[in-house]
Amino acid sequence: MEERLEKVIHMIIFKKYPSLTKVQVNDLFRLRDYSPTFLNKSYTCKFKSDECLSTEEQMDIDTEVKTIFKMLSPDSQLFSVNEPSISCYFDCGKGYEFKMYHGYKH
Repeated sequence: MEERLEKVIHMIIFKKYPSLTKVQVNDLFRLRDYSPTFLNKSYTCKFKSDECLSTEEQMDIDTEVKTIFKMLSPDSQLFSVNEPSISCYFDCGKGYEFKMYHGYKH
C-alpha cells in the first residue's frame, strides 16, 4: 500500500505543488510485535519541501491525500472500531509539522 500511494502522490500532488521534493508513506503499526485489529490501519505521509507551505496548502494536500487513500481502498481489519486513516506532515527544514484551522479533522 505504501509504495502504491507514494507513486500516485508523485503523479498527482507533486505536479500541483512543485515545492514538494520528497514523500514517504509509513504504516504506523508495521514494525509492532502485535496486530492492533481493533484500531485498524493508520498511515503517515511525510512530505519534504523547498519552501514552507501555508496552512491552506497543507490542509488542501492532506485532504487530497485522504481522497487518494480512500480511492486506493486500503485493507481494513475485520473487527476494527474505525476506518483506515492517513495523516500528512510537512518539513521545510524546521522539522515535521501540520498546520490547520480550528475544526479541521487531521
